[in-house]
Amino acid sequence: MEKRKLEKTESFESITKWLNDNLSNDKFFTPHVDLIPQIEEKGIYFWFMRPSGYLALSTFVTIKPIEPRYSKIINGELCDLVYLGTAGVKNNSNGINNGTLRQRFNWHLIENKNESSVISGIMSTFRRTIIPLFSDDLLLNNEQIKLDELFKKLFSIYYLSYQGDFNQIANTVRNDEGILIDKLRPIFNIKDNENRKIENHLTYKIRQRRILIEKSTKLRLGQRIDVKMNKEIIGSIKSIKSNKKSPKSCQFEFNGHNYVLSYNDKPRLFENGVEIQRGISTILKKLIDDKKLPITYDRSTTTQQFTKNVIRLYSLTLVNEQIESSIKHEYIDIKSTIFLIPCSSKKLKDIDLENKPFEWSNLAFANELTEYRKNVFELVSNANSHERWKNKIKIDVNKKIDFTKTRPAHEIYSPGRLFGAAESINWCNNKNEKVYIISALFGLIRSDNYIPNYDFALGDLINNVETNYWYNKLDALIEKLLGDECQIVSLLSNNYSNILNHTILNQLSYPNINWSDSYGNHKGVWLKSQLNQIICE
Repeated sequence: MEKRKLEKTESFESITKWLNDNLSNDKFFTPHVDLIPQIEEKGIYFWFMRPSGYLALSTFVTIKPIEPRYSKIINGELCDLVYLGTAGVKNNSNGINNGTLRQRFNWHLIENKNESSVISGIMSTFRRTIIPLFSDDLLLNNEQIKLDELFKKLFSIYYLSYQGDFNQIANTVRNDEGILIDKLRPIFNIKDNENRKIENHLTYKIRQRRILIEKSTKLRLGQRIDVKMNKEIIGSIKSIKSNKKSPKSCQFEFNGHNYVLSYNDKPRLFENGVEIQRGISTILKKLIDDKKLPITYDRSTTTQQFTKNVIRLYSLTLVNEQIESSIKHEYIDIKSTIFLIPCSSKKLKDIDLENKPFEWSNLAFANELTEYRKNVFELVSNANSHERWKNKIKIDVNKKIDFTKTRPAHEIYSPGRLFGAAESINWCNNKNEKVYIISALFGLIRSDNYIPNYDFALGDLINNVETNYWYNKLDALIEKLLGDECQIVSLLSNNYSNILNHTILNQLSYPNINWSDSYGNHKGVWLKSQLNQIICE
C-alpha cells in the first residue's frame, strides 16, 4: 500500500488508521546491536514500550501513560508508542544528517556513548532522555550499558521507509513526523511537543530532568557551563539574588539564617550581616561541613568555577536530596493509613482542565455534605463583596466558577508546594484512595474527586465578615474514617486544623518531624515517600 501524506487536519482516529495501515508487523525489531535491520532508506521509526517500562523508569519522575495514546500488540503485550524520530532529514538532531534508517539505528544503539559525545551534544537524544529517568549521570556506573539492557527488555522499534526523490522525501518525512508528534505527543518526544511547555505535565518534567542531568554530567566532565540563575529553587534555599551577566553575590536563607556569599575580590561569607568566613577553601569547608549547601569540591576547583557554576547549578540539582536526607523516613503501615492534607491556593489554569461537567453527587460524602457545599457556594456566589488579606492589603477575589470544566482534585492542586513535592499530578487510583483533602469550598473530599477551578480560602472576607464555614462540620466524617483499625495521619496546617475540634485532633496521628519548611515542601516530600510504598496497578 502506498502511503498517503498526512494532513494537519488529521484526527487521532485517522492517525491511528494511518499507522495501522503502514506499520507492518514484519518491520520491527528488538533494539539490540545484533538485530539492527540493514535498511538503506530514509523514513520514520517508532519506539514502543512494554507496560513494565512505566514502573522501571519511574525512579525520579513518575512515568505513566497519557491519553490519547497509540498502542500495538507486540509479542502478546499491548505496548504504547512513546517516541518517534526520522532518518534522512537534513539538520535533524544537532545538524547531523543520519541519512538512512540503518545509520539512525546505529546512532541510537551503538555510536556516541562516551564523554566527548556528552560534551559536544551528539549523543542520541533518546539516550539522553531515558538515562536521567533512572540515573543521576549519563555515564557513571556503566549507565550506558544498563540502558542497552533496558532497551532490549522494555522496547520494540517499528520503522516506516520512504522512497523517491531525496528532497521530496525529506519534506514528506518532516511533514509526517511533525503531524504525528503534534497529534500523538509521545511522552519522550520533547522537541516540537507542545506538552513540554505545560508545567507539571509529564513531558515537561521529563525535559527538566534531562536538562538537569545533562548539565551536571557536563559539569563533572569539566565543561564550563554558564547556568542562568534559577528562580524556582527547591527546598531550603528559598531565594537567590544575583546579577545574571556578571554575578557578584549570592543570597540564600537556611533555617532562619540569612547568608550572603560575596565574591568581588576574595569570596566572603556573611551570616545575618556579619562576615564569618573568607577565602574559597574555608567557605567551602564550612558550607559542606554545616550542610548549608549540597555542593562538591576538590582542590582543582577554581574561584571562577565556584562562583559561576557551583552555587547556581547545585541549588537546583541536589537540594531536593538534602531535604530528603533531613526528613525522617520511618515508613508507616500504609495498609491501615489515610492521609489528611489541606488544599492549595495555587491551582491549574482553566486551559488545563477537562471538558467534564462538575457533579455534586460525585464528591465523597455527597449524602452528608452536599447541602453544606451548596450553601457555601451560594454564599460566595451571591456575596456583594469577596475580599482577602494579602500582605496586609485587602484584595478583591474573582468569584466566578466554571462548572463545565474539571480535573481530579490532586491534579487541580498540583502547582501547590505540598502537592508538587508529592508529585500529586501522577498519583494513581491506589494512591488517591489513601489521600483526603480539606477544601475551603467543598469541605472534605477524596483526592480523585473531580472539581472545578475556584478561588476561595479559609478566612476570606464575605460581605466584610471573615468566614470559617467548615468549623465543626467535618468532625463526624473524620471520626467515621478512623474506624476501629485505621489511622489518619494529618499534614494539615494550623489554619486547617483549627476547623476540627480537639477531640478529633487528638485522635489523629502526626509525623515525628520538626518541619523546617512552613510552606509544605517538606511535607510533600515525606508524603511522597510514604505513597511510594503503594504499587500502582
